[in-house]
Amino acid sequence: MSYPEKELCLVLSGVELFTKVKRILKVHYLTIRSRTLERAINIIRQRHVSCIVAHIDSHYETSPKRLSRLKSSFPTIPLIGVFEGNNLELARQCGKVGLDYLIADCNLKILYKSIQQASLERKLIIDWSDFGINIDSCSQIVQDTLKIYKEMYLHLKGVREVADELEIAPETLSRAFKKHCPTGPKRLLTLLKIRHAIHLLQNPGLSLKEISALVGYSNKCRFSESFYKLLNFHPEELRKKKKGNYSLHYFQINSKKTSCDQNSGTKIN
Repeated sequence: MSYPEKELCLVLSGVELFTKVKRILKVHYLTIRSRTLERAINIIRQRHVSCIVAHIDSHYETSPKRLSRLKSSFPTIPLIGVFEGNNLELARQCGKVGLDYLIADCNLKILYKSIQQASLERKLIIDWSDFGINIDSCSQIVQDTLKIYKEMYLHLKGVREVADELEIAPETLSRAFKKHCPTGPKRLLTLLKIRHAIHLLQNPGLSLKEISALVGYSNKCRFSESFYKLLNFHPEELRKKKKGNYSLHYFQINSKKTSCDQNSGTKIN
């Protein structure tokens, strides 16, 4: 019996991370390591590389600025960044250069699913007018927040991270949103996460636990709770009832409680 040849994953990292990635992906991918960006580019030109995993740090070879060259040269190859700890600024820089997914090194268990999802899609396009926001009329604080959201919404845990990044109090951020936007910063972040989660629910190969992690929730219970508060039903119900047809669901973001409606509101997909 002949088996299909495994796809090739290029890992731009040191030995330690490469060993972990190789172990996680061994069933699905052949892995090859490169220590330098130049060698990585040569490998991609010579072989059919299906995905790239890069260890992100401030080191010259794997800095976001250097990786932007890799992404611009091979835009169709999913590029997954792995970073240490909770370095929000480093993660933001990676978002700017167009990495498909960012994963903390402590959460490598979702690497395979992240590669799968990145292969199927790029980050969902965000048009702030869909959320009732005219960005040109917003204050600088709100504009800066929306910029961070656009780059980092899948990885942010809450509004305080953004406030700390902007060096303002969370209350100041909330007041700015109240003046310029139809919804607050916390609820808008939840909207973005749940909107993305609904898109991921169309993939039957992803479990709710995996979807929870991909959109930045610490566990499935917190994800399901946020989902229910926003839409008044659970993600399991949506997956069961619609069987993958999610195009009829809309967000009514201007109402006090978001609900599912087929005739008005902001389109999810």
